[in-house]
Amino acid sequence: MEKIGTKFKYYDDVNRDEVDFTIKNIKNWLRYLYVNESGVAEEIEQRIKNLSIAAQIEGENFDE
Repeated sequence: MEKIGTKFKYYDDVNRDEVDFTIKNIKNWLRYLYVNESGVAEEIEQRIKNLSIAAQIEGENFDE
């Protein structure tokens, strides 16, 4: 559709060509990553806490 110049005046959330399917797939993949990888923030906080504890044991200052 892009090759022949067909453009819609509005987007009605209907997949009409490969670009629409690709955009939909990317959005679904990102949504899946966000929902299933929600523990990343907790993991980062735990690592920062562990680094802080290690720095205290070694007698050094730790700055995030």
